[in-house]
Amino acid sequence: LDQAPTAVMQVPPEYPFKAREQNLEGYVAVKFLVKPDGSVGNVNILKSQPEGAFDDAVRTALFRWKFQPGRINGEAVASWVVTTLRFDLN
Repeated sequence: LDQAPTAVMQVPPEYPFKAREQNLEGYVAVKFLVKPDGSVGNVNILKSQPEGAFDDAVRTALFRWKFQPGRINGEAVASWVVTTLRFDLN
């Protein structure tokens, strides 16, 4: 990649009611594909703590994210992004 994808719009995931009720905090490590049109696809949960508690919230939020796609020789291409989203009670 000559230029990595950059986020233009990131919708924060909703804190799951059940997790908030149980005072759970944690994280989700995720890998997803940024398509040439800047949309997100192929969301893969790599690791989550506590397991499964925040996965659905992350998937739902990621599909609403928009990116400036990665580029090779000025042309928009699909590229993988790996990131971790944290869930902390305020």
